[in-house]
Amino acid sequence: EGIASHAGAHPEDGVNAAVVSSLAIANLQKSGWHGQIRRGKQRGTSNVGVIRGGDATNVVMSRVQIEAEARSHDADFREQIVAAWRAAFESAVAAVSNSGGRQGILTFTEEVRYEAFRMPPESACAVAAGAAVRSVGMKPVVQICDGGLDANWMAVHGFPAVTLGCGQHDIHTVRERLNVSEYLQGCRVATLLASAGELQG
Repeated sequence: EGIASHAGAHPEDGVNAAVVSSLAIANLQKSGWHGQIRRGKQRGTSNVGVIRGGDATNVVMSRVQIEAEARSHDADFREQIVAAWRAAFESAVAAVSNSGGRQGILTFTEEVRYEAFRMPPESACAVAAGAAVRSVGMKPVVQICDGGLDANWMAVHGFPAVTLGCGQHDIHTVRERLNVSEYLQGCRVATLLASAGELQG
């Protein structure tokens, strides 16, 4: 939260929440804690996804709400990313004050929405999925996915599951598309697994 004031008559009485947020985000970008993050062998990502604030151009913006995310297959490193974000916003709040020396207030909340997991290629789920893929004439490829999926929470609660591609490409971009033939192949694989059909080992 910033401090509202009249932007024309007394802007010096206000603390613009957008300015504070901009300083924090710029610092995160400059220091390598926004976007793709690499620290030695540790890997992760973070992203500002939603910014809401402001009511009128003649009011020093008193409130900004930001929704962001941090991801890593290493839970400890994910916590480091979140800690870097908190520190950046705390520093930005301390850096901006009005003519009376007052500063804004930071409210920083966090929650875990998806927990990372890694399934060995020799696990029963992976072996069954691979056999189903081969049964429709394709070659299975095992890879790490950085998306948030139902399988994440199923694994956390003791129900291991693999995620199969279904023909989607360039997701969350203006080029996002579905390859129908690949999608139908994915449906065949899913049908084999669901019906315990004849699989190639």
